[in-house]
Amino acid sequence: MKKWILLIWLFCMQLLAVHAENEYYTIFKVGSNICTPVTLKTPYGNYTIHTEITIPNSLSWFEAFDCEGKKIMDTGGKVSVGTGKPTVRIYYLTTLFPHADNETPRSDNESYTPSTRNSFSNPEWTEKTAEALVDLTEAKGWNHESHSIYLEAGYGFAYGNAGIRLKYISPVVFGLTASFGYNTQYKPERIDDKQYLWNVGIQLHLSKFLAIGMYGGPQYFSKYNKSEIGFGAMLEYSHQIYKRLGVTGGVGFVIAAEEASKNPQTLFAFHAGISYNLFSN
Repeated sequence: MKKWILLIWLFCMQLLAVHAENEYYTIFKVGSNICTPVTLKTPYGNYTIHTEITIPNSLSWFEAFDCEGKKIMDTGGKVSVGTGKPTVRIYYLTTLFPHADNETPRSDNESYTPSTRNSFSNPEWTEKTAEALVDLTEAKGWNHESHSIYLEAGYGFAYGNAGIRLKYISPVVFGLTASFGYNTQYKPERIDDKQYLWNVGIQLHLSKFLAIGMYGGPQYFSKYNKSEIGFGAMLEYSHQIYKRLGVTGGVGFVIAAEEASKNPQTLFAFHAGISYNLFSN
């Protein structure tokens, strides 16, 4: 067990060393068809753009207006991610909102809320619906706009006891995990015991931080004095604490599957670990 704890600690230190090399930059480029200067409002303040600007932060939201006060659409951006290299996201400001003549930059003390209109003509209704969906997505933390892969180390049923797991999150908030770990309750004298355990799972992400996970894999059950296949359900929480480094955990239960017809044993289960974002695109 001490050997595994040392390995996990060394793994964490290696992640921190690699992580120190990664930074985040947001770049805005103004199209030739947009009237400049462009006014850009962000959580970090207001900026004036003539052709291009680089902001050394990740932005949770922004608003852009051309020289006549017309609002510019967020048409998405291009993300560049690489191990040991800065994460760069580029936005191209090239398209105005339809009928955006009445859009004006909000004051610094004005809250970030979508504009309201009494007219529901088709272009305005489309714009209003789009803004409402964007605001709801950001408020709920559902804006997983990229494919993400995480490498995690932790303890619990979802990690194959004490082990590592690979986690994938899709843009539609579904996730898949596969893990392999060492059984800390292993005893050679138990005939049906297993020294190494695996686990697979699928998650539904309710928000940026919460998810419901369903898992399957071998687990030691004291009632049967052996390791056998079990199925578990977990309420999980994850949080990014420093750039690519995060923590994760969950609580739930595991039920023995092979003894389902014999009053199967049900166990309280939890897991806790650290995660590192290997890839986002």
